[in-house]
Amino acid sequence: KVGIFSHGVDVNKFNPNNRDDNIRKSYGLNVSALYVGRIAVEKNLDFLVDIFKEIKNGSLVLVGDGPHKKDLEKNGNALYLGFKTGDDLAKIYASCDFFVFPSTTDSFGMVVLEAMASGLPVLVSDKGGPKEIVLDKISGFVIKSNDKKAWKEKIELLIKDGKLRKKLGFMSRDLALRKS
Repeated sequence: KVGIFSHGVDVNKFNPNNRDDNIRKSYGLNVSALYVGRIAVEKNLDFLVDIFKEIKNGSLVLVGDGPHKKDLEKNGNALYLGFKTGDDLAKIYASCDFFVFPSTTDSFGMVVLEAMASGLPVLVSDKGGPKEIVLDKISGFVIKSNDKKAWKEKIELLIKDGKLRKKLGFMSRDLALRKS
């Protein structure tokens, strides 16, 4: 007999209960979008940073390190927290409001599953593996890659609509619980 085993996530470690309002206060975050991963050109972060130059009332938080970090820091208005692991990372996930992952080259995107386990709605590109994890309009949004207008629209929608964030985040967590 053959069975399929999906990637799993530690749903106890990555958990909405890890939300820490002190983190939000210390960084001065309002409604915040989170990206976690390698800071590299192929992750399409220039696209994301450009969008956030036009976003009002929302913060972009980037966690990770990589060869493209210095260039992004010069061009963007994002908060760069550097490389994080363990409980620190889990608290950051839970303390943000939604997750953005514009990469078109990832085959799975474990960070997407970690964000979902943390109760975050997730925005991903329609190219690459992460689109297979997210249920469009149920746990987040699968958005046409490099469509600036569509990405900006969904980001602004989540910034403005707390009830929608909560609903999508609840479903994200529910889906992640099935992949523990």
